[in-house]
Amino acid sequence: MKDIMTNRHVAIVGGGRVCKAILEIVLDPSFSGGKPIIVGVADINDKAEGLLYARHKGIYTTGDYHDLFTLSPLDTIIELTGDNDLLTMVTEEKPEHVALMDHFEAMSFWDYLQIEQKRENAQKSLMHTIKEVFGLDEEACASIGKEFDTFSTYLSDVVSERTSHLQEVERDLDRRDRTISQIIEGNTIPTFVIDKNHVVTHWNRAIEVVTGHRAQVMVGTKNHWKAFYDEQKACMADLIVDGAGGDAIKAFFNGRSRPSSLIEGAYQAEDFFPHMGPSGRWLFFTAAPLIGINGETVGSIETLWDTTEQKEAKTKLEELEALEASILDSIHIAVLVLRERRIIFANGAVETVFGWKPD
Repeated sequence: MKDIMTNRHVAIVGGGRVCKAILEIVLDPSFSGGKPIIVGVADINDKAEGLLYARHKGIYTTGDYHDLFTLSPLDTIIELTGDNDLLTMVTEEKPEHVALMDHFEAMSFWDYLQIEQKRENAQKSLMHTIKEVFGLDEEACASIGKEFDTFSTYLSDVVSERTSHLQEVERDLDRRDRTISQIIEGNTIPTFVIDKNHVVTHWNRAIEVVTGHRAQVMVGTKNHWKAFYDEQKACMADLIVDGAGGDAIKAFFNGRSRPSSLIEGAYQAEDFFPHMGPSGRWLFFTAAPLIGINGETVGSIETLWDTTEQKEAKTKLEELEALEASILDSIHIAVLVLRERRIIFANGAVETVFGWKPD
């Protein structure tokens, strides 16, 4: 890390807390370890603490990261936002000769700076103590200092190696999470996901259309109930997360739920939600547990199917059939209705005329 970053001209995208912490070490005149030259900081938040600190120290700042690309010389861009979409855009748009350090690598760089600063300060303190307390000559002090430097460098390398491994694990988890998010978002079935703390982690476009509630106001909150009820009330996904059994779920939905025949531990139900849309909606919904590597429930996924049109069509058909039956029953002429050679309707006049009434 030292050889890679020493005297490199670096710009930072993301002027938050970590940015300020890095700048405080890099700009500390007492720290002479391998460090880069910071040439610019970008953040859309004009009040970001790292951005303000950079501006105070006379470093170029901007609200548009594209402006950093015009700086010269520029060797490396460090991305500290943690925004994967922004990282992708910076990767695609940056000048070809400029290297990119993502937020995973940046954490290693920050660790390196902190370790180097502490190591340098400790070495200075040790040399001072040896000279003042023990009165050793320059050669003895240099020998001790060399041993200390060797040992501390070894520890730094061990930490760096372990951090690199953790970075790969974090990257893998991040890739998996992004894949899952893309699958859920691209699903045409209205879907939302909550974690074990009942916080919404995913809210796809399809459920936005059905409920009228946007993902940007749902994700990161426990407000998913607002899409279905006018007062706080558990959704089926909440009951799954809480480990409610089939009897409890059935009682909660007044007997309208049943276990899923396809997914173990999942339940489904159909209910009317009067506060959705202009005149309410009928929804058929299924909620299933998300199981962690140790077999514990780490969240729940719930999918919806708007059955309002089907329900309305069925109701209208039943009303029409009832009306037809009423009309036919009022006719004094015997009327029989057959379907596939079976009598499906006979009005009251049939019994009067023929003396019998079909079952």
